[in-house]
Amino acid sequence: MRYLWVLLCIFVVIGCSTNEESKQEDNSSTEENEQKVNDIIRFGEVDVKVENGTIYLSGMAETKEEKFYATFEQGTKMLMEERVIELGEEEAEWKPFEVEIDLPEEVHESEETAFLTLYEKVDGEQVDQNYVLVDIINY
Repeated sequence: MRYLWVLLCIFVVIGCSTNEESKQEDNSSTEENEQKVNDIIRFGEVDVKVENGTIYLSGMAETKEEKFYATFEQGTKMLMEERVIELGEEEAEWKPFEVEIDLPEEVHESEETAFLTLYEKVDGEQVDQNYVLVDIINY
């Protein structure tokens, strides 16, 4: 009878340890995939100016792609549909970009916050969204 209990305990320990190792492998692969998605694009030195009804956006982007995407919204209203922003063909990690966006008249009719969304796409889905507030009140 003792041998039966010993064998049963061994099977339980082996079964549990194998299941934990499998879970650890699944967690590490999930973390690696999340890390890949989160490191697709980064922005730096972003500057936004609004002058004479135009938004001037400039900065640096670090990405393996040669482009990223931008939209302009105020509250829940889309003011500029998705636009492709081409980056310079420099070999540097950080590539400069400059964008000009004409402000529609309807921007002044609302008191809601206006913002640009800068992002990359993977399989047609937006990833690494970065939001840039635009001060349209003081222009």
